[in-house]
Amino acid sequence: MKSESELEAILARERDRLVSRSDGSQRWRHLKSGNEYVVRGVALAEATLTPVVIYSPYYGPLVWTRPADEFHEKFTPITRESVK
Repeated sequence: MKSESELEAILARERDRLVSRSDGSQRWRHLKSGNEYVVRGVALAEATLTPVVIYSPYYGPLVWTRPADEFHEKFTPITRESVK
């Protein structure tokens, strides 16, 4: 079993990974559908203690989670540069 400080470090690394890819923007585009989503945060999957990304449609009430590695494969950040 991992200690609380180890789990906090896992979450901090994932938050840093999201920020480094996105220049701080919380908006992401799904590569297949083209839909826009907003990252709400990161968490740990209870069964595996692996990081998951919490996100929702840019317009809409649903909330989703996806394993962090899969999220990075299927989404690209909408950065200030990509909007210009």
